[in-house]
Amino acid sequence: MVKIENLEKDKARAEQAQALLRNEILQEAFTYLEEQFYTEDQIKLSGWFIENESLNTIIMIHGVDSNKSDGYMLDLIKDIYDMGYSVFAFDLRAHGDSEGKDLGLAYVERKDLNAAIKHLKNIHNVEQVVLYGISYGGTIAVSNSDLDQSIEGIVVDSAFYDLPELLASEVSNRTFIPEFLAKLLKFGIIRSIDIFYGISTNNIISGIQSVTNFDSPIMIIHCLADERIPVSYTHLRAHETPEHRVLRLVVEKKKGGGGGGGGGGGGGG
Repeated sequence: MVKIENLEKDKARAEQAQALLRNEILQEAFTYLEEQFYTEDQIKLSGWFIENESLNTIIMIHGVDSNKSDGYMLDLIKDIYDMGYSVFAFDLRAHGDSEGKDLGLAYVERKDLNAAIKHLKNIHNVEQVVLYGISYGGTIAVSNSDLDQSIEGIVVDSAFYDLPELLASEVSNRTFIPEFLAKLLKFGIIRSIDIFYGISTNNIISGIQSVTNFDSPIMIIHCLADERIPVSYTHLRAHETPEHRVLRLVVEKKKGGGGGGGGGGGGGG
């Protein structure tokens, strides 16, 4: 018992040291404002606003088990800042420095994204944004293309689009249930989410499908080596979206990030 407690303390210290180091790197690269704002259901979220020559802002949305200070996220933030755009990176509910205990299967997080956009408009007078979502964050981005008229484009890195298949795969990965059985049970799994968590999976699916009506550019990125979220999901979504608005980029290998990665870009599942 003592050994386990010591290991947990060591892990906590290591994570704290890593966070401090990343913040130092961020401060050296550019000046940023650390800000808090609230969702409509009164969850306090934490974000960084990095103002640049252009107030056109890229909103960074991380993946599961990740946060705004993930190494891969910091690399992206610096690259985007160097292009001349302002950046707003924030922690989703139940992640990083934000409050909240539960994930919302990319549906409840609509409130997080909505709060972020309103915050940018009200505090920083931002009029145009692009959503840049990684893995789980990518699904949040494509599910909310109709959220606000200020959204001028979407970048999706290694997102999932087939919710039943993903849930079956995650149940298989995280439990003793074999994959073939999990797939047989997937609609029961979905129904249990509806009942026990009050999240309508039909709303999640319809939200993902709504991106087909998005009139602005979409860039879809995926990694062939992604074992958690198959590249076939990206092929499917690209074929369902008008070609003149989509740039699809599939790479063999990308720099990893952290946090339970959706193999393509790191930065969370």
